[in-house]
Amino acid sequence: MSDIMISSGKDFEYGRYYDDVKKVIDYGEWYHMVFYFPHKIVYYVCQKDLITEGTIEEFEEYFKDKLVRKKLKEKG
Repeated sequence: MSDIMISSGKDFEYGRYYDDVKKVIDYGEWYHMVFYFPHKIVYYVCQKDLITEGTIEEFEEYFKDKLVRKKLKEKG
């Protein structure tokens, strides 16, 4: 793994260091990355099927002490 994670979209690209990660919230198909101040980005998400380097298992092993598993509330 490199030292930097890149989140990119049509109109943006954000890079953050792995060491800046405070918590990783697992919502099943995607992760919400929470960073320490002043590196916060409110909507830094990582869709599992779009991880391009390494595996999900390697990602979760790297962040095992910061990983929190959650379930989204179903609408209805």
